[in-house]
Amino acid sequence: MNNLGKNIRHLRELRNYTQAYVASQLGISQRAYSKIEQCADNISMKRLQHIAQILSVSVKDIIDFEDKLSRILTIPTENILKLL
Repeated sequence: MNNLGKNIRHLRELRNYTQAYVASQLGISQRAYSKIEQCADNISMKRLQHIAQILSVSVKDIIDFEDKLSRILTIPTENILKLL
């Protein structure tokens, strides 16, 4: 799994969305969506924007999520929400 796919998966899980739910919102099968999370390096910008919209984040948030997560793990709990 590449970083972009991993970031999409983590953000989806934070929303408590299933792959099936996101897939239905995208109008694709759950299997096709699973492939996005596995190898998102081939994802189109249009598809990435649609996923960001479903997850209520920006495309930049998806791209930068791993960096934000690593910062969250090193800061006091009371400051975590400020980064999200």
